[in-house]
Amino acid sequence: LHNRMHTQDELTRLGVIAQRLHAGADRLDQTLTRIDAALQALHLNITYTHPRPVSERTTRDGKGKRVIEISFLGLLPLGRRHGLAIKTVKVLESRRAAATEQPGKISPLLVAPRSIRHAAVDILPALVSGVTSEMSAIIEHLSRRSDVAEQLLLQLMAASEPPQSTPRRTPTVSLRLANSIESRPSPGARAPSPP
Repeated sequence: LHNRMHTQDELTRLGVIAQRLHAGADRLDQTLTRIDAALQALHLNITYTHPRPVSERTTRDGKGKRVIEISFLGLLPLGRRHGLAIKTVKVLESRRAAATEQPGKISPLLVAPRSIRHAAVDILPALVSGVTSEMSAIIEHLSRRSDVAEQLLLQLMAASEPPQSTPRRTPTVSLRLANSIESRPSPGARAPSPP
């Protein structure tokens, strides 16, 4: 009787724990949904994959070589938008270092298995930091290119303007000489007789 009551108590306790587990998982999924929506609202058309794997699974191919299936978290294109996604690639163990460069299979984070969704939460802060750094670098490049383009525009505008003609000026010395010549009497001219 005592064992039966103990088992019943443990089952009751297990049921309570299961309810709390599901409630916590649902709450986490709802938060991930809101995070994904917030990132999409920023219209960040940038592709970024965090290099830290979310999960790894090792198998062997037909030739007995070790094949690693690695899942990464990223801000990746999903149709016409960029959102939180999982990129899964399969690479030989010898090419593991280049796994992030492989195209892989991309699927939304929110439809990934629960274990992967929850493991991705640990990488989310680093992902946001990485995206921020990428965007800052893009802004710096854009600013530099804007400066180059504006300088080129000013040079082209200056080259396309017609040269301005300056009015011709008579030198002061020549002007005085002309005045003195005009004031001299001509050789055949007679001086006026006194009254």
